[in-house]
Amino acid sequence: MSTEKFCPGCGVSDVGGPIPADIVHHYVPWDIGKQGREAANEWLKTNEWPTWQRFHGIEVRGAYDGILIWQCPDCDHLWPRFSKENWETMHNRAVAHIKVMKESKDDVHPVQG
Repeated sequence: MSTEKFCPGCGVSDVGGPIPADIVHHYVPWDIGKQGREAANEWLKTNEWPTWQRFHGIEVRGAYDGILIWQCPDCDHLWPRFSKENWETMHNRAVAHIKVMKESKDDVHPVQG
């Protein structure tokens, strides 16, 4: 359902364990999930079972409303969510905040995502 990503620091995959069956209907495509568990179960018979994402998303208040920086749970490597090619302004903000975070480690609030 999602494209596998890898940590640029250690190379570990972001694919975690399978999402439990009792809540998986919340993690299928929205138009299927809103129909309830039976529709989700039918969809899951012919599609890949969703998994948790292992990387931690970090929000930076005042910089962007959402995840700006990813952090690896294995090696603590930090990297920008947005590539320079896709959104240079947000990429540069992330790079600046990563530099500050590495220097101080203050006000870091990881959000599992």
